[in-house]
Amino acid sequence: MIVPENAREAEAVTADSLVPGLGALLGAAQGADLFVLSLPDLSGEIRSRRYLLMKAAAIVRSRSPSSRIAVLFHQPAGGGLFPPGAKELLSEEAAAFVDLLGLDLDDVTTTPETVREAADGLSFARPLLVTAPEVPGAVALLDLAARFSGVDAPVVAAPLTDPAGVPLLDRLGPLLSGDVNRDGRSASARTPEGKTLSVVRLAKGTDLGGVVLVTGADASGLEARGPIVLELDSPSYATAEVFELATGRSRSFDLPKSGTPRLSLTTANGPLAVVLTAREKAPAEATRAATDVSAVRGLTVEEILAKHQVWRAGRDARWTRFTATNRTSYRFRLEGFPTSFELTFEGPFFYERGKGFDWAWQTSYVNGVRWKGKKAPELPLLQPEKVSELPLNLTFNEAYRYELDGDGEAGGIPCWVVRFEPSEGFKAKAINAGKVYIAKSDFSLRRVVARQLNLTGEVQSVDETTDFAEAAAPDGGPPLLLPTTTRGQSILRTFSRTTTLERTTELLEVRLDPADYDSRRAAPSRATRSWSATPTRACGTSRSRRTASASSSRTTRPRASSASAASSTRRRSTTRSPSSASTTSTSTSRRRASSSRASSAGRSSPARTATRTSSGRTSTSAPTSSRTSSAATTPSGPTGKRSTRRRLRPGPSRGT
Repeated sequence: MIVPENAREAEAVTADSLVPGLGALLGAAQGADLFVLSLPDLSGEIRSRRYLLMKAAAIVRSRSPSSRIAVLFHQPAGGGLFPPGAKELLSEEAAAFVDLLGLDLDDVTTTPETVREAADGLSFARPLLVTAPEVPGAVALLDLAARFSGVDAPVVAAPLTDPAGVPLLDRLGPLLSGDVNRDGRSASARTPEGKTLSVVRLAKGTDLGGVVLVTGADASGLEARGPIVLELDSPSYATAEVFELATGRSRSFDLPKSGTPRLSLTTANGPLAVVLTAREKAPAEATRAATDVSAVRGLTVEEILAKHQVWRAGRDARWTRFTATNRTSYRFRLEGFPTSFELTFEGPFFYERGKGFDWAWQTSYVNGVRWKGKKAPELPLLQPEKVSELPLNLTFNEAYRYELDGDGEAGGIPCWVVRFEPSEGFKAKAINAGKVYIAKSDFSLRRVVARQLNLTGEVQSVDETTDFAEAAAPDGGPPLLLPTTTRGQSILRTFSRTTTLERTTELLEVRLDPADYDSRRAAPSRATRSWSATPTRACGTSRSRRTASASSSRTTRPRASSASAASSTRRRSTTRSPSSASTTSTSTSRRRASSSRASSAGRSSPARTATRTSSGRTSTSAPTSSRTSSAATTPSGPTGKRSTRRRLRPGPSRGT
């Protein structure tokens, strides 16, 4: 089992990376009624077991939406019914992913009431799945199931010593097909001596008749063979068809219109199933009843998030990577200045789930006018420490806590609004808080509104809103929702002034799993210039790799135009994602060097250096003089012939 410890690893998890062979197993079990996730050993890290349970359940549900999912615990050898770590593992968040709570019993004589009481201590009133030690045959298994049906255990299983009675169960199956639940109406079976036998009533959907199962055993499980009298609750049934499950024979009886219906039957050949047909009443005899809904039970936040994870697992199984056109605009408003300054970049964007992103600027605009200069303006883009824990990413460390915050809309779609805050242990870190909008129709993510906490240095506030839009699916099926637009605002305190930075990032012309992805990413245009940054810590404390590309015939790629140069002085930087899928903004650098060091760097002779980008390619670079603006980076080059290509090591991605 491989458990991810950060958001980047979590988004790359598949069925087979989670549990080897799980993908093939799910494919072979497509359409199964029940999936059982067995946890025989809880001696390890409980959080990792909880992650396995939640992620596996989400993947299973995405493949088989109508199937039920059970988690099965095993009775410990030291006493008790459930293992000590079961309660911690089955938290409210994890319990929302499963339908049944299972227990593998060591002793078949354990009473149903004892099991129910212990199960309620883990998850109150959750339906049970019970597996028992070996029983003599199908009749004994049927009686065991009948006894546990009284404590809401719809599934009971056990190995059979004698498999000869299996056809009995095969005959019972078709009688219980469809929507079957326990029926609260009364029915009783007694021998001539007055001994009471085990009887179970089951209702099928809206059928007012139902099925009465007579197991042929008493309350202690002992077989009772011979004549019996079956008494029903009222004369509201027209006919009763009696099936001998062991032989397959059946017989139909007409029931009287008045009095208490009684059927004289025999269990000499084993268990019986009685299928009742409700009597159709005349309109004058029909009972008139008025019903009113006093309250509607809504979904809990745990149930909403569990269903959202199912949606996410289903979506992510249908794509791996995409290309798009990235358009990012910055608007600067400085305190005391009457006008603002706007800068826009465009270029190709590449993203692969679990591996990160790569992009290139090919066109730039200044205040809406295409830039024709040889060098774009250098701008001070200070950024806060990068947030590595993102909301709704199912990860190992459970960085967030969620609370339902009512209803809302995102793009005209009715949504649940879920508020998220950092959990204990993460409140002092660089982390987000805010709201997510989850569609009521299919539990898809439609919007993320986030603000970054625990900011330090010159960055005063960071707020972002990411919206999701549809993209054509590579398999030709329904379109997939991806984060395509991010709007953010940062308040910076620089040079004793307040600067407001507004950013808008749009991903246009999104293509999922294109056949030419590798070739397009590996072979940028001749006019593309490389730039890479490898930050390690927060703004004001991190340091980036000294790198720059220069025009030279010795570069390892085709002839590239010169990019922004960097001196040999160290630069402090923080990298933030340019994608709307990320909670962070474009990577920037802030250089701090003394004037003496700058002069020294300026007098030194230029020397070419080789720099390896995050994608593994190597380019030759040549530092220039230290006259490059301090506290700034050059994000783009001349339009048309030159552009700046940025490569980042993989960072977290919000929403995808």
